[in-house]
Amino acid sequence: MKSKITRGLFTLILSTISIGMLLWIASCQQLGLEKDKDNSSTMAIAALAASGSSSGAVATGTGTGTGTGTGTGTGTGTGTGTGTSSSCTKDVPLTVATVDATNSANNTYSVYVYNSSCKDQTMTTYSGTNANGALKSTTTYTYDSSGNTTQQVLDIAGTTIGDSCTSGTYNSSKQILTATSYSTTTCSGTPTYSSTYTYDSSGYVTKYVYSSPSTFSSCILYTNNASGKPISSTSYSNTTCTGTGSTGTLTYDGSGNEIGSVFSSYNVSLTYDGSNRLTSKIFRSGVILGSGTISADFYYSYTGTNTTYTSYSSWTGSTGSRIANTFDASGNILTTMSYTGLTQAQVQANSGGTLSTTTTSTYGRP
Repeated sequence: MKSKITRGLFTLILSTISIGMLLWIASCQQLGLEKDKDNSSTMAIAALAASGSSSGAVATGTGTGTGTGTGTGTGTGTGTGTGTSSSCTKDVPLTVATVDATNSANNTYSVYVYNSSCKDQTMTTYSGTNANGALKSTTTYTYDSSGNTTQQVLDIAGTTIGDSCTSGTYNSSKQILTATSYSTTTCSGTPTYSSTYTYDSSGYVTKYVYSSPSTFSSCILYTNNASGKPISSTSYSNTTCTGTGSTGTLTYDGSGNEIGSVFSSYNVSLTYDGSNRLTSKIFRSGVILGSGTISADFYYSYTGTNTTYTSYSSWTGSTGSRIANTFDASGNILTTMSYTGLTQAQVQANSGGTLSTTTTSTYGRP
């Protein structure tokens, strides 16, 4: 659940900054996902489709029981009962309700259903604050025998506008090889975009290709260090990695955290706290790390041992926004409050703004 909230957030950020920055952030996000070999089955498809969260409801089964009774005589009888069965070993999101602070017509309520492997099976979203509202959409997930998500389908109720289907293929190490998205629920027709990934013998991404007939195409080549972290990347505005490319370099601290990168027209500085959690990411227009005019900056704060940010704020050149989370004792996100209208000073202080939406989640073991 935490990753899904973050993913939606980055979708919002990416829509407001330059294509060059978009390519860099998207590629680094994919690197972080793909190089975690044990986690890649959760799917780059979901990150690429960026369609929302997942849902869950309780699965029920039947069982038998026996009972005895005494009266003027004795006898036995059988009956049936219901019980729950699940392979979930930890709490997972069951419902997510989002309330719009200014327009209740935008309120939504999502219910999640899981398969026998405790993986997302469907997410059903309704209008309003409970499942009695009108159906808005249904998202369905399909998996292969290794647990990789091979298809994610978003079906908008009552219309085909907004429908999507994203399919993925994987290698034997459960790493994403291809992701292709369509504006239909059948993964047919002309793709809206497609992505391919190439890995070296150690399982690290060396090449990423993105193609979209309606927006842009890009090919990125990576050079990795001995730890598999990219130390340079060269991006091209085509799918063949030919012609003149734009090269960037990345540097790391002693803990392996990326602390800076320099590209042909901008640079990015990153800072961390004592627990190696990202605290800031600042984009500047200069070609020397830390120099130039700030074009976008992002700040993260944490409480206790939470690995997911407690508060996150962003400034993208003209407008600021902020997201604040609360957690339960297990570290699950209970509420997410989104704020808009922040000044750059408020973004840097990670406070203030006008409440836009409040999202509340419930958890359990289906």
